[in-house]
Order: sequence, then C-alpha cells, then structure tokens
Amino acid sequence: KNLKKKNCNMERVLFDLHSQVSLIALRNTSSKTRSLLEHGLLFVALAGFSILVLSHLSFVHHGGSVMMMTGNTSASGVAWDDSGGGTPSATVMSQSILHQQQQLSHSSKSLALLK
Repeated sequence: KNLKKKNCNMERVLFDLHSQVSLIALRNTSSKTRSLLEHGLLFVALAGFSILVLSHLSFVHHGGSVMMMTGNTSASGVAWDDSGGGTPSATVMSQSILHQQQQLSHSSKSLALLK
C-alpha cells in the first residue's frame, strides 16, 4: 500500500514538473515558434514510422504464405502444434530458406555438369 502511495506521489511530481515546463515554454515562445516545433515533431514522427514500415518490409515481411515441412497446416499455411494451444510448431520453415536451398542445389548441379 505504501508503494502505491509513493507511485502516486511520483506521478504527481512528474505531472507538476511537466506543467511548469509547459507554462514556461508557452510564456517564452511565440505561436510561430511553437507551430514550427510541432510541425517539425510531426515530420520526425511520420519519418520514423515510415522507416519502421520500410524496415519491416525489407527485413521481416517475406510475402505470401509460409511453406511447411509437415502436413499439419491451417488454411493460412501456418503449422500448428497438436495440443491446440495456438502456437506455431518448431518445424515451420520460411520460403526464403527453402528458396536458398533450391538455389544451392541448382548451383551445385551446374558445377557438377561443368566438371
């Protein structure tokens, strides 16, 4: 109970500090300066979100469904464990890994034909 009271006091202190800093900023800046600052922060937020989406598309998203090594798949192409817990099984292998294995197989066959 005492810890909860300390947390409430800390929240109050931080809120009061935020209020004081906000009032000082309002008194000492013009509306044009605040507008420029807000638009700048909006630009930074949108640029950051765009970078997040592009990074996700480049490094995480592989497109399409996931190919399975087992026959225990759902309609979406994801393999599920037999317990019904809703967790993907450990035998899931992505298309990119299979594609890399196929490329290695083709290149080794090509090298064998050249010899």
